[in-house]
Amino acid sequence: MDHYTGPLKTMLERLETTANITITQADRNGEWFLCSDPSGPTYGSYQRLKVAWAQVAGASLNEFAIIHCDHGPDRGLWLHHLGNEDKQNDYLAGVHHVSSWEA
Repeated sequence: MDHYTGPLKTMLERLETTANITITQADRNGEWFLCSDPSGPTYGSYQRLKVAWAQVAGASLNEFAIIHCDHGPDRGLWLHHLGNEDKQNDYLAGVHHVSSWEA
């Protein structure tokens, strides 16, 4: 993921170093990333990020969302990059928890 620049690169580096999270790109657009925690369940990482989110996101607070999904085929901890104004208007930045992606 060395090819990313700007706030996305900074966020990926911060998550990997400060939260000890391994990140896998989940789409071709660099919008969705699956986060895994080599030390255990991702819910613990979600809880830590919830407390420290302002520090981790820094000046890019409105450009990212961390979402923990409990159930379904896409369960886990996700980073959503809200890289433009349209996405920032359509999605809520910050740290969120959902039971599943289904409505």
